[in-house]
Amino acid sequence: MTHLGARSDCLHSGCSRRWIARSAIALGFVALLFAITTSCSTSPPAAARPDRKIAYAHKGALYVVSSTGADGQRLVEDAVYDRPLTWSPDGGTLLYWKHSDIGWDIWAVDPVDLSTRNLTNVESGGCRSPSWSPDGSHIAFMRDEPAGLYVMGADGSEARRLSELGHRDDTPAWSPDGTRLAFSDYASRSQGKARTGLAIYDVSREVCTVLGLSGSGDTPSWLSDSRTLIYSGRSQGRSEIYTHNVQTGEVRALTATEANDIYPVLSPDRSRVAFISGDSDSRTLNVMNIDGSQQRVLQNFKGNPWLPSWSPDGRKIVLGVLAKNGVSRVMVISTESGDSAVVAEGSFPVWQP
Repeated sequence: MTHLGARSDCLHSGCSRRWIARSAIALGFVALLFAITTSCSTSPPAAARPDRKIAYAHKGALYVVSSTGADGQRLVEDAVYDRPLTWSPDGGTLLYWKHSDIGWDIWAVDPVDLSTRNLTNVESGGCRSPSWSPDGSHIAFMRDEPAGLYVMGADGSEARRLSELGHRDDTPAWSPDGTRLAFSDYASRSQGKARTGLAIYDVSREVCTVLGLSGSGDTPSWLSDSRTLIYSGRSQGRSEIYTHNVQTGEVRALTATEANDIYPVLSPDRSRVAFISGDSDSRTLNVMNIDGSQQRVLQNFKGNPWLPSWSPDGRKIVLGVLAKNGVSRVMVISTESGDSAVVAEGSFPVWQP
């Protein structure tokens, strides 16, 4: 009995040693696998990610600068005129308009090697107001002669007209799922003023529908559901921010002020909207939730602010502010504290995605 007991203890002790050894080997393998996985990750820590740049136009040239005003670089020196800029979804290409003896063309510049390409090569009329599809494979744009809404490949290939409606200076907006394009159309003019409406082009059905809405001409945006538009519309002689569900037809006013509320721009996560409010003498940059709640003023201006652009993390907004002396400055504003800083002299700033 004593012998069997001693043997039993010996076997139990041996199993324990073997179990410990196997566990140590397994833990070592897991640690090694974790180290390899971590080192091979394609997403570096936040602190290691490069600061996304702000592109802007100034006196016919294009530049990029960091949010602090450092690391400024000229991308293009012959853009001729200062006009809106558009980043590709991956931030690897910047689109701009360039005027020739014939008319406007849409050009692309690589912010790394500074190579440029003419994507449209017009022989008459002109192309402008480009908008990237969510996946970056196509570019919608406006054209005159023949006028209307067009789409082409990201390299400028296979351009075709989708609709004869639309205005050349108003950028179309893709829905997040890439199935619809919303754009402005100047329906009529009376006494020198334009009445602007909104239209929807269904990409899959190839059908264009004119909405019974009065828009301001600002570019509309889509909420995450790809069914609801947010836009600046006219009511009782002033502009307010509205949403419109294209399936149910429901229209809802998000603002109701005595001022003009214009340039609504959604945050990258589509949970908030920035907009400009005021008149020609005094304007403010405002932020609210997409249901119109928690409206607050971030900054007051004596000049003319326009076209806000969100930082990728939604913590800052950049916009151009035109002073009464005619000088336009690029200003970065915190969406948390409202603190601001001028980072450059220029216009049409837009944050790299």
